[in-house]
Amino acid sequence: MDNKKTKIEIKTREGGTLLFAFETEDNTIKKTLEEAVRRWANLQWANLLGAYLQGADLQGADLQGADLQWADLRWANLLGAKMDKKG
Repeated sequence: MDNKKTKIEIKTREGGTLLFAFETEDNTIKKTLEEAVRRWANLQWANLLGAYLQGADLQGADLQGADLQWADLRWANLLGAKMDKKG
């Protein structure tokens, strides 16, 4: 069986500037975002509109100004996450 790697990029909500990219087998936005948090990536102003993040470990993430509209954050660990709306 051929397991292809998929690269997912997280970009800013305005301008589309690349914030973080991650490539792995069976990749999802949830896996990519969790990896970004593990690596202390700057996720301010991230475009996460409608992202499926159910059960994601986002502890300590800096998501200030991020677009989380319609994102599924049920059971997500947001302990210590910064989610203030900037600007």
